[in-house]
Amino acid sequence: MAQRKHLDGASQFVKLAEQSGMFPLLTSRGAYTVFVARDKPFQSLTKEQEKALNGSKKSRSRPPVLLYTIVEGRITAEEFLESFQLFIEKGQQRLQDTHLE
Repeated sequence: MAQRKHLDGASQFVKLAEQSGMFPLLTSRGAYTVFVARDKPFQSLTKEQEKALNGSKKSRSRPPVLLYTIVEGRITAEEFLESFQLFIEKGQQRLQDTHLE
């Protein structure tokens, strides 16, 4: 989250990330890519869902859900879009293959 100035409109994600204790991971050695949700999806969360996002800092058996938004290494927008396009193409091919059977 070194580039926090670029997180306008993502204050809820930042708040939950701070509460979940994931910032120490991001400030440790190495590069990470974080997929940040904007504020709008958080507005419809129930208290129970918000609590699930926070997880338990003390629990080692179940990491906070927000940790699943972190990928080790830097992923550029171009790399992400290429991977996403490949994912879509493979999914479409599987659907076609299923219909041919």
